Amino acid sequence: MAKLFKALLLLILLLCMAASALLWLLDPNSYKEQIIQLVGEKIGRRLSIHGQISWQLFPSLALRVGSASLANAEGFSAEPFAEWQELHLQLALQPLLKRQLQVEQIYIAGLRLHLQKKQDGSNNWQDLQRSTANGSHKQNHTSSAANTSGKANNTTATTTALTQSASPSAPTWTSRIAIASLRMEDAHLLWQDAEQANPRNLQIALLTMGPLAEQQPLPLQAQLRVHAAGQWYDQSELHLQGALLWNEQSAHINPLQLTFQQQNSRPGWAALHLQAQLSLLVDWQNNRLLLENGQLSGNGLQMQGDMEGRQLFTEPLFSGLLKIQPFSPRQVLPQWGVTLPNSRDPQTWQRLQAELPFTFDRESLTLNRLQLHLDESTLQGTGTLRNFAAPQLRFEGEVDRLDIDRYRPSGPSGTDSVPAPHPPQETTSASTATTPQPERLLPNSQGRLRIAQLRLASMHMQEAELHWQTNEGQIQLSPLQAKLYQGKMQLAASADLREKRPQWQLNTRLEGIHLAPLLLDLQGEAPLSGTLSAVSQLQTQGDTAAENKKQLQGKVQFTIKDGQIQGIDLEQTVREVQARLRGEIPVAEEGKRSTRFTALTGSATIKHGIVENRDLTMLSPLWRLRGEGKINLPEESLDYHLQLAFDQEAAAREGRTLRELAAWKIPVQASGALRHPTWKVDLHKLLEQEAAQQAREKLADKLQNKAAEALEKRGLQHLLPDDAGKRLLKILPIR
Repeated sequence: MAKLFKALLLLILLLCMAASALLWLLDPNSYKEQIIQLVGEKIGRRLSIHGQISWQLFPSLALRVGSASLANAEGFSAEPFAEWQELHLQLALQPLLKRQLQVEQIYIAGLRLHLQKKQDGSNNWQDLQRSTANGSHKQNHTSSAANTSGKANNTTATTTALTQSASPSAPTWTSRIAIASLRMEDAHLLWQDAEQANPRNLQIALLTMGPLAEQQPLPLQAQLRVHAAGQWYDQSELHLQGALLWNEQSAHINPLQLTFQQQNSRPGWAALHLQAQLSLLVDWQNNRLLLENGQLSGNGLQMQGDMEGRQLFTEPLFSGLLKIQPFSPRQVLPQWGVTLPNSRDPQTWQRLQAELPFTFDRESLTLNRLQLHLDESTLQGTGTLRNFAAPQLRFEGEVDRLDIDRYRPSGPSGTDSVPAPHPPQETTSASTATTPQPERLLPNSQGRLRIAQLRLASMHMQEAELHWQTNEGQIQLSPLQAKLYQGKMQLAASADLREKRPQWQLNTRLEGIHLAPLLLDLQGEAPLSGTLSAVSQLQTQGDTAAENKKQLQGKVQFTIKDGQIQGIDLEQTVREVQARLRGEIPVAEEGKRSTRFTALTGSATIKHGIVENRDLTMLSPLWRLRGEGKINLPEESLDYHLQLAFDQEAAAREGRTLRELAAWKIPVQASGALRHPTWKVDLHKLLEQEAAQQAREKLADKLQNKAAEALEKRGLQHLLPDDAGKRLLKILPIR
């Protein structure tokens, strides 16, 4: 027994010595040229092996290759397509005897992969895809009788034999591959696109994988860094951790945990720290992808989502649902570089929540039945974005209530901020060229939005409906219709933002608008009441409200029925003036003064912000007011000259005071601030009329006395009427 043990020990010693001698005698570096030639034949690229090649046989088969590089494709830069500093491959010996490939360890250090793309769309890896496909095709049709001498041919023949021997009933080599460990350190993927100014650099600081075997969970761990100058994700870092379960039909990672970090150097941006967790299934047999239980949180945001992808390798189509949990945009958006303006109401932008069902493919993105809740408003609708290269947006939605005034920006003092006007520019042909200004370019879009309750520019509207269309700096709103203040409004507007001074057009039709509540909302007081109907055609140009007022042009027609003017009582004012003319003290009436009218009509032309009106008419059962004047919109002032005439029969019914004024044309002047005009009777002209009237009355008396004397001499005085003098004044051309 002892002799047998000694014999076995001696045999093992001899085998170890033989293996050591074999490793010492066979230098793998002598095969460098054959390896380089074989790679060149297979993929058409030159492989350069700069470092040493070493291998070991026991306790496992291991191969170490030092630094090496693979040449770039023709027509691209001279730098290598791929290079590495060290490659270590370790195989288990015993499974090889059972036609099983068990990789105990793969280690790659210092990998550099240079990916390049030209302006014509060609890249430096497409030839590798073609060579791989051609090689696979040849391999499947190579006869086992094609064996020839040489290690390269032996390798091809062996691979061919293995492939031909595979069948559904007999597992192939590919189904018997297992990788125990994969480790990659300090790898760099460099991406250079001719259409982009700066290259991208993806650094894989660490990538580890556990045992890779079919139907066995594979632990994954990766740490990636991205360098992309000028991009928001520059200097970012991504950590990945998960467990991969795979087979010939699919791969499933559950759970997949991601952590994204970035120390943002841009002003106004906070450092980003995001965490995500999801379950990912890739079913390549059915051409399908499934993302479930996705959760993203960080920097004030929390989102959940699911997504399904179909036809991944032909015509990819993805659909899913994204839920954004309630958050405060006022607090969160500044962390993402978005600064919200100071709103009139500081309680705005406090709560945002959304549900976004989506579908997208290579050409379009659709949000179907989306729901968005902002503060007290809820939006529901459907939107489609087509052609990502030249976006075209279509949207149709409904809002329950929206108060735009709450979100309007305000200045430091709480007043509306007005953009500073542009400095004056010389008028040249370039100033009228229709070249879109970059900051004014809008995506091509069209849509419809219905708002049940709307507040805009202090006006309250109901059942508002807006149709719009935009096209490279041109905007059309047609129509915008709504119910407001017991009436209706229909508006068609357009804007051309391509000019240096934007062009604006506005056509409006108002029907049955009650002025008192409208003016009360607009300016806090209602100096005029009544029911307004109006038609206007306006156009202007400019960047600011002040500039638009100065450039305003157009026409206006209006009618106000059953109204009242606050601040003046025309009848009482006339009585007071008449009392002063007689030397009497006018009796002041208590209470607020107002003038009622049955109709107020007129038309106007507008030139450079000056409204000129020549046919103003105001009617009441007692009097009629006619006049003309101008309104200066930039200065918000008016200057009107009016004439008040009393109806003789109505004045007679009112009493002696007004009856005496029936023949007068009383001059009234309105001037001053547009919101608070000053009304006064022109005393000078009124005195002239009073003097002329007294002269006429004296002349009438003289004429009647003369006529009475002449008729009395003949005994015909009974034929003379009491108002003979006044009748003579009407017949005779006496002024």
